Amino acid sequence: MDISSRIKLVGYNATLQGGVFHDKDPHSFTQSDLNNIVFEHKLGINLMRHWIQLGMAANYTSQEFIDAKSHLYGTFKATFLL
Repeated sequence: MDISSRIKLVGYNATLQGGVFHDKDPHSFTQSDLNNIVFEHKLGINLMRHWIQLGMAANYTSQEFIDAKSHLYGTFKATFLL
């Protein structure tokens, strides 16, 4: 069973705010549009048998900017040990 939570304090988000030298991009956000505190939660399960590991998880991320929606999504993974 894998349960984790974390709080991210975001000072600068280059993906949403654009690059350091591209401050006039119409598709970027200003610092006041962003949420500086982002919550992430994960609930999952991992199974391991011999040389293979299988896992799945449900992930939640709170909104990263004003008027955004929070994200809830699932992940699957397969790991092969050598």
